[in-house]
Amino acid sequence: MSEQRQLSEKVAVGGQPTLDDLRRLREQGFAAVINLRSDGEANQPLPPGAEGFAAKDLGLSYSHVPVTLTDLDPEQVRKVRAAIDAAGGPVYVHCAAGQRAVALSLLATAAEPGVRGDDLIARAAATGLPITDPSLAEFVRTQAERDRWELLQAV
Repeated sequence: MSEQRQLSEKVAVGGQPTLDDLRRLREQGFAAVINLRSDGEANQPLPPGAEGFAAKDLGLSYSHVPVTLTDLDPEQVRKVRAAIDAAGGPVYVHCAAGQRAVALSLLATAAEPGVRGDDLIARAAATGLPITDPSLAEFVRTQAERDRWELLQAV
């Protein structure tokens, strides 16, 4: 697992955990793990099914929301938001190295009407997990503006 980065008191993000990393997350007080990796991605010490079994065996809630850079969808953000909201404590969101995890977690937890996509991209960079993939950066911008518009309409 790459170094975990705290986005808030409730959400940390980073790379793929091993079984030992899952144990450490539980010892650190994490309640849930959200895996954004697709089954079959390279360099997976724990494929999603095995990771889910191991997490649950350790007493962690587990959600699998597959996200690929070629198939980004607002529904994935909603699923991550729902999993974070349902967790009974701190959540660790991960992908392979953390770029998808930071992007979707920031989108899922950004509830202020004034937040813009570029603000989220800057916040990701400040955590040490910059969003460098152009399609992911564009998704963050587009989704943040869509969420911002929906929040403004609801007021």
